Amino acid sequence: MRVVYGEDPLPATAVFMNAIELCAQYVELDFLGRTGERHGIVLPEYPQVQIALLAPATATRRKTIKVRLAIWALYGALLDMTLNNKFRENEWEIIWDKEVVASLFFTLPLDADSLKTANGTARLIPPLPQKDLIEISEPVPARVNSGTGHFDWKPVFVPNGKILPAKSVFLLTMGTLKAIAPNALTDKVLGPFHVGSDAIDANLQAYLQNRRTPRTSPPYFQFGHVLAAARRIPAWMLARRKFAEFFCSVEVSTRPVGAMLIEKGHFRPPSIEEFGGNISTS
Repeated sequence: MRVVYGEDPLPATAVFMNAIELCAQYVELDFLGRTGERHGIVLPEYPQVQIALLAPATATRRKTIKVRLAIWALYGALLDMTLNNKFRENEWEIIWDKEVVASLFFTLPLDADSLKTANGTARLIPPLPQKDLIEISEPVPARVNSGTGHFDWKPVFVPNGKILPAKSVFLLTMGTLKAIAPNALTDKVLGPFHVGSDAIDANLQAYLQNRRTPRTSPPYFQFGHVLAAARRIPAWMLARRKFAEFFCSVEVSTRPVGAMLIEKGHFRPPSIEEFGGNISTS
């Protein structure tokens, strides 16, 4: 990926929230499939930022983009903006097999006829073609819904838990979406997994209820349930104006099937005392 940053600042929270929801929508699609060009505001609650994902003008086939490249590009763009503290308008070239296969834009709200800022400087994003362009706010056809059965979760902050940088929570959420994307959303979560990196001083863990072996009868803990919980975490913390260590129980059709935990620092395997869980969600 190659990037050019502009001068106009973007509100970081709106960048993260729109990108996370758009990435979650892509995770609902076939990972090895293709999707149409898209542009617009993803979440009406955060209208300060638009995202556009466009195929190159030289594309010879119908203007579509590989789903997996869209997911990787959104994560890479957010990581770069965060690590370099560059929350400004930007344009990314997405390169695959040494060819530019798509462009990704993060901009202030913009319609196709307005390419100037208040001070008259040009914005990065070009006029957006209206033909065959999918508005991001439109529902997209999903390969499955969020797993099988009725999903519910019970989120809590860990008692006496450590405060986390908001950006760490946002990036962990994006990292989780990227990690589960290759799986079918109806695939069972067969064991614990964690998400984290050296760039994030926190980690997210997902594991079976009470860390047991997989269930042999429905309901199961599925990757669609991980997606459903993960995409809710940032908004849940924002609503409480607190970013801190976090735990949630995941229920399917009223049956507890799994759990997710966000901790400060790098991942460490659980101690024997932690098996079975000791956090109440009542």
